[in-house]
Amino acid sequence: MPISTRQQSFLSMTLKSKSETVISVDIGSTFTKGAVFRITKDKPALLDRANTPSTPDDLAEGVGRVLRKLAGNNSGEIREIAAEIPVYFSSSAKGGLKIAAVGLVPELTVEASKITAHSAGARISGVFSFKLTESDIAKIVETAPDIVLLAGGTDGGNETMIIHNAEAIAASSYCGTIVFAGNRNALDRVSRIFSGGKFLSAENLMPELGRFNPEPARGLIRKVFLDEIVKGKGLDRIVDAVGKNPKPTPLGVYELVGSISSVDKGWSDFSLIDLGGATTDFYSNALNPHDNSTVDKGLIEPKVKRTVEGDLGMRVSAASLMEFHRNLILADASKRNIGSEFLESYVRKISLCPEHLPEGEAEAEADFVLAKTCVAQSMARHAGRIREVYTPTGKVSVRNGKDLRNVKRIIGTGGYLSACVAAEIYEQGGIGLLADAEERMLLPLEASFYRDFNYIIPMLGCIVSDYPEESVEIALSNLKKLE
Repeated sequence: MPISTRQQSFLSMTLKSKSETVISVDIGSTFTKGAVFRITKDKPALLDRANTPSTPDDLAEGVGRVLRKLAGNNSGEIREIAAEIPVYFSSSAKGGLKIAAVGLVPELTVEASKITAHSAGARISGVFSFKLTESDIAKIVETAPDIVLLAGGTDGGNETMIIHNAEAIAASSYCGTIVFAGNRNALDRVSRIFSGGKFLSAENLMPELGRFNPEPARGLIRKVFLDEIVKGKGLDRIVDAVGKNPKPTPLGVYELVGSISSVDKGWSDFSLIDLGGATTDFYSNALNPHDNSTVDKGLIEPKVKRTVEGDLGMRVSAASLMEFHRNLILADASKRNIGSEFLESYVRKISLCPEHLPEGEAEAEADFVLAKTCVAQSMARHAGRIREVYTPTGKVSVRNGKDLRNVKRIIGTGGYLSACVAAEIYEQGGIGLLADAEERMLLPLEASFYRDFNYIIPMLGCIVSDYPEESVEIALSNLKKLE
């Protein structure tokens, strides 16, 4: 929906102030969105916004439609519009970037691999620890990740297992890219094992116990995204037309979440939930609170963290959402007088037609139930756990994972959460089923809820690297608090 009435064509307007205006486009699995931003130190702002259903067979077609809407130019080509004003773009289409994380110890190198992959904007297709088995290899081949992130061992430590894992992968039919980020003493041997395939190596994710070193591997993951994922489906034509590489959408949002507290010190201890058609991404910007009576198990949690859930989505993943969370969904639907047959039929409908918007009150209620499930489950999976352990010196609390108890604000974005005005969507009902009786989830104790009411956070994530202060100011000025 336009933010303001245009009195003249957009292109003629921007000729007067090209340097102050940029277009940002995000290609999602369901919709392709675009926004025009005024980039000035004095009152940066959203000027206009447009969207269209994504065109999966040719992503450039959807991008062209959005640009023409924003430009008020029904026949303009992407190259023509980009010649007049800078165009940035990001993409989570084509399923995003899939990574299989392979490590040794689940709570150390495996967890380090997961955090690295998620912070680079990827989604995890499989997690494997210790020595890879035949069934592990079969799963890697079946899921066909774009990257296998192969880690394990501190520098100078165990080499045997990571070499075994490398040999097992090399002997399989997997033909994607191997990113090695493990024990440097095994690098020469592993390099020879993969000498005939696509192989990249980075510094060890965990060169020594307690030291997490994700950035070198993150950089290689971004390189693979640009070199491999951009090819085909029209993404390469967009790159050629706008003169810029795309950014993985989750990476952009991750950078924006990190920039918010850096630019505005009043915004700390917050989370952001990006509910999409295919996945639900949960981001937190908060340090684990220090407590002398609490012992942390595993990796020290990063301040900014992302997790992504591929079975939690409002459209493309609606069928898997229903399959894995049927009992919780049907119980909530029953409270809203939604019959199970109707809900099942609606899920089939939106799975076949992801761009479908709810028609009538019953479909709107069904969407609410699906969205609420995605929100609650993504929060539960992101949150850490704590349990009481008795030792010879007394009772100790053992914490594992991200502690969200101090989170004071939660932002909702994505097509559904940006429009939802009911704070009830963030209720945590039912998620206690995921924890056993001896542990508690580290969920927010008291939080205020906000919505990205113009749904612009993905587009701001696309430009935040070049315009951090302006992007944060626009993002925060476009939030509405839910009462």
